[in-house]
Amino acid sequence: DSKAQKGTGSKYSTFICDQGVIQDSLKIRELTNPPADKAPSVKLLKGDARCGQDFDTILIEGAVDDAKARREYVLAGSTATGFLIQYEFNVTVTN
Repeated sequence: DSKAQKGTGSKYSTFICDQGVIQDSLKIRELTNPPADKAPSVKLLKGDARCGQDFDTILIEGAVDDAKARREYVLAGSTATGFLIQYEFNVTVTN
């Protein structure tokens, strides 16, 4: 879902569905300066219910860092068939 999601708490998680993703290729880079103290983590799940048996679930989890109201990230990697993947997302703190 590309619509912004809202929630409360000190942690966040989001997921992306793709096919044939290579776990070791996945890297998250923060585009915001200065970067947050703790970078989000990324996990690859095969056959997870969120994306179904035919897709890989890329799970991104992190702590909310309210030192800046908006943090921007890019997730990049590759697939077993040689395609490069890139997804951009942001985390925004509102009061």
